[in-house]
Amino acid sequence: FLRTVMACQLVGLLRWEKNRIKQAACVLQGFSHMIQAKILLEELRELEWERVTNESATLIEKSYRALNARRYVREVRRLFKIRQALELESARFLQRAYRGRLGRLAFFQKL
Repeated sequence: FLRTVMACQLVGLLRWEKNRIKQAACVLQGFSHMIQAKILLEELRELEWERVTNESATLIEKSYRALNARRYVREVRRLFKIRQALELESARFLQRAYRGRLGRLAFFQKL
């Protein structure tokens, strides 16, 4: 009878030890998973921060390029107006010279 009791106690002790090892493994795995989750969360935060800063930098760069494009278009329009005015002035000068010549020719033919 004593052997049976001791055997039952030994089996109980072995089961308890096996369960304790399983629980310890679960606790360690849970701790490991918690650390991995924290690392992953930190990486996700860094990626989100990088995305936001990239979007901000892109917006600033886009605004700067748009400003430069508007300045360029304004300068091109200004130069185009100057060119048109010079062409018109040149055309008027040439027409005046041509018509003056025709007038002088007509005047001298009448003499």
